[in-house]
Amino acid sequence: MKPRISVIVPTCERPEALRTLLSFLSKQQIDDSASFEVVVAADGVGSAPHELKESLDLPDAKSATVRCLQLDRVGISAAKNAAVAASTGDILLFVNDDIEPWPDFIQRHADAHSGGSDVVLGYSPWAIYPDQTILDEMIARTRMVFFYSDLKCGESYGIRNAWNLNLSVARPLVDRLDGPFAESLQPVFYDDVEFAHRLIGDENRVYYASNAVAIHRHRYTLAAYFGREALLGVMAHSLHQINADCFKSIFSSDLNELVAAADRAVDIDVSDETRSLATLNELAAHAINHPVDERLVRAMYIAHLPLKRRAFRLGLLARQSAPNRPWKEYPKLAEEALGNDSVMKPLATTQCKSNLPRRMSAPDGP
Repeated sequence: MKPRISVIVPTCERPEALRTLLSFLSKQQIDDSASFEVVVAADGVGSAPHELKESLDLPDAKSATVRCLQLDRVGISAAKNAAVAASTGDILLFVNDDIEPWPDFIQRHADAHSGGSDVVLGYSPWAIYPDQTILDEMIARTRMVFFYSDLKCGESYGIRNAWNLNLSVARPLVDRLDGPFAESLQPVFYDDVEFAHRLIGDENRVYYASNAVAIHRHRYTLAAYFGREALLGVMAHSLHQINADCFKSIFSSDLNELVAAADRAVDIDVSDETRSLATLNELAAHAINHPVDERLVRAMYIAHLPLKRRAFRLGLLARQSAPNRPWKEYPKLAEEALGNDSVMKPLATTQCKSNLPRRMSAPDGP
């Protein structure tokens, strides 16, 4: 029987996370309206475990096929395109390789589509750890990466909320697009919002189904978090090159204006930002006390915003100064941007490349 849903899983050098995801998918409880297949696109040799099973044994004697496409290092957009081309479902469910879906996860996406929605965002709260830190709480409770706290179940939103870590789309919509993902967005970032911009334009069509739950197990260090912001700045140039209208929807500015503003701002308040980073670095790794002090979390979130914007600006300016760097060096370019900065340099020495994310949310501003 043809599956109704194709679960699209791009992965890059995280085989253990992929094994865990497949384990959770094997526990899905579905009816015939949510029959599914899994298509894994391994972005780079060695990105997926060799012992992947060809099928998942589901409850009630059901099964779901699993296929793994072993690709050269091509970037996330090309990996997703390969998986979409190999898939057969009427609904495409895009997920991160580091989520842990609840048993009714796929069924809830299917139900939302049966109810008339054609673009459905599920809920992916951050995992809670036994040694949860203040930084973990900041990321989980605020807009530092994703902003689920702003969303209401049953409401519809625009492209800034079309995060591919937990998003399903009716195939007829996707089939109209060229690509459908822009393969020049390499290696990561902005692939989902650019895809959504061509998919739905400025319409609020991303339906939020908060009952389609998949826990997001991706832990950041402070260095990795700011490394992510710098790489977002680097990749902003790529977004502008391939879809200037989407760029303007995200940043309310054109690229030249954004670069000029970054250049003016980056040398302002250096002393204050240096002190702020030292304090943030000292506090962020502290274990939390229960109950969590929401005022402290909120205060630290507000205090970190100038540093978040600084990291983004540094990446933006680094790419402006090195327009001919190959895309495989963009993560290194972002690390260099932090390492050469008088404010961010203390963190850059602890940057962990393996902690760089595979998804993004649009930043709050330049």
